[in-house]
Amino acid sequence: MPAPIGRILDLRGSAYDRGRLQAQLHPDRIADVTVMVTRRLRELGPALALPKVIDWLDAQHAFTRDNDPDGYVEVQGIAEGFGIAADALFACYYGNVIADLSEQPALADACTAWAAPRGEHGPVVVKNRDIRGRHIDLQCVFRHADPDWGGRRILCVGSLGAPGAYAGGINTNGLAVADTQVGTVDHGEGWLRSFLMTRILRECATVSEAVGLVFRTPHAGGGTLLLGDATGAVAAIELAHRAVAADEPGDSGYVARTNHFVSERLAGRDLAPSDDIGARTSRARIATLDHALRALPLPFTFDAIKALMARHGDSANAALCRHEDGRDMRTIGSAIFDCKTPALHVALEAPCHGHWERVTP
Repeated sequence: MPAPIGRILDLRGSAYDRGRLQAQLHPDRIADVTVMVTRRLRELGPALALPKVIDWLDAQHAFTRDNDPDGYVEVQGIAEGFGIAADALFACYYGNVIADLSEQPALADACTAWAAPRGEHGPVVVKNRDIRGRHIDLQCVFRHADPDWGGRRILCVGSLGAPGAYAGGINTNGLAVADTQVGTVDHGEGWLRSFLMTRILRECATVSEAVGLVFRTPHAGGGTLLLGDATGAVAAIELAHRAVAADEPGDSGYVARTNHFVSERLAGRDLAPSDDIGARTSRARIATLDHALRALPLPFTFDAIKALMARHGDSANAALCRHEDGRDMRTIGSAIFDCKTPALHVALEAPCHGHWERVTP
């Protein structure tokens, strides 16, 4: 079945115009976005009043304005379109970091992602988007085109009210990127992961270029990136403020990440202790994914990938398609970025429902 009408939005023009277009194309969702922002600010609550959080957010405002003017202006356009104070919207994007800094992390966005050079048509980057279930109605696919990009276009998975490649994307060169959330004790002034993904797709054509950009860039810290390009290169990157680590496929033929750091370079920088329920779930999912990918025949077909990402748990395996209503954590969508074509195969709901759409940049 195709994605519902209105869930694939064409955003063309300058950064500010593309931001405003979200609300203009979906005026029926303006109230929903406002409610979501208000709820997130209420959840952050006292953390927003902590002096160290106030100082850090002020520094991030200045950093983003100076280093990512396109991203910063896009946020202004989104705020204008939805009638939300830009500062409030900006704080929401940093919600997980603010929770980390306050040492009272909220239920973190999760996600499972992996990348492999040998998909049905070539390299693939794959992600299940795990988040609070109420976000599902705001989830969209966005086609971005800006006259300043020299003809390059970007196809993004994200949510109304969020900028750029908020949950991942692919550009017309075939470079794809997806992310997962990792809480960390190592935060500082630098690029927020979602702004960084948009910059990668805007400026880079290959994994090599993207890795080079990441390693010469300061980061706010937290999370991982999974990358693939049309040449067959794939990589995983782990992000902290004081350290970054990159990983390429070994004999397994893929790289995968959930919600903890696995590299020696970032050892000890996770915020959650190993016995935390989120940490246990993260390790169980990556073990399940490792076992499943090693058992799948190569090349990985789209049908096999869709079936894998739709798997529910049992006594021996963790769920990759999650329906944890008790924790209000569920898989609200799934994406397969086909780097060679390039194209996106997307389910804008739980992948177990089997409703996928193919979209091109």
